[in-house]
Formats: sequence, structure tokens, C-alpha cells
Amino acid sequence: MSYGVVDTKSLLDIALEGQSEEYRRKVLELAFKGKIEPTDPIFLILLATGRLEMLIQESPNPEDFELAFDRWVGRINKTLAACERVAVEKQEGQIAEAVNSLVRQKELTRVVTSTRSLLAVAGILLTRLGIGALMG
Repeated sequence: MSYGVVDTKSLLDIALEGQSEEYRRKVLELAFKGKIEPTDPIFLILLATGRLEMLIQESPNPEDFELAFDRWVGRINKTLAACERVAVEKQEGQIAEAVNSLVRQKELTRVVTSTRSLLAVAGILLTRLGIGALMG
């Protein structure tokens, strides 16, 4: 499903479904006077959740509505930024854990390889010493 202009306009129609012509006119008038695009997704969310109706009742003046809308958008952006920070911090923690795990695995592999090499060298050395003791 695409979210182009046609789909958004149909969402606007759906959100206004069952509302009086006066309410529809007032919503579109406030959007126009408040310089808010009626196809703006945040505007549609406000409309669909009934929050827009409350904003209209609280601030019938289009300039007040624009200010209230801008404040609401600002709060949404702050909330999204906080969520983004938390998500990034969690990802950073998980990445650090993964890196530490890989480093530990690499160190363990290096110790095992070094131990095997030392055992091989010790075996050869003991064998030569044994042979030398027998011969001499």
C-alpha cells in the first residue's frame, strides 16, 4: 500500500466521516489559516484520535491553533528523539557486548593455539633430551 497524496486525502475523508459540514469546514479552515497541510500525517493523527477536536475547542483562533499544533509537534519530536536515544544506547550496549565476546573468543583461541605449540615444542625438546641422555 502506498501512502501518496491520493491515499492521504482518502484518510482525511475517512477521519472526517460522520462529522457535520460545519465541523469539516472548520477543520479545513483552521488548517488553511494555520498554514497546516490537511494531508500532514500528524494533522491526520490528531484528527483521527479526536485530539484535533479538543485543540479546536481550546483555541478557536487559527493562530492559536497553529501555535498549539506546533507545540504538539514539538512534544512528539522530543519524545521521538528520547526514544531514538534510548534505542541507540541499547544498540551501542549490545554492540559492545558482541565485540567483547568476539575479543574473548579470539584471545581464547590464541591461548589454545599457543598452548598446543608449547606442548609440541616441549615434546620435541624432551624427546631430544631423552635421546641425548640415552646416547651419552
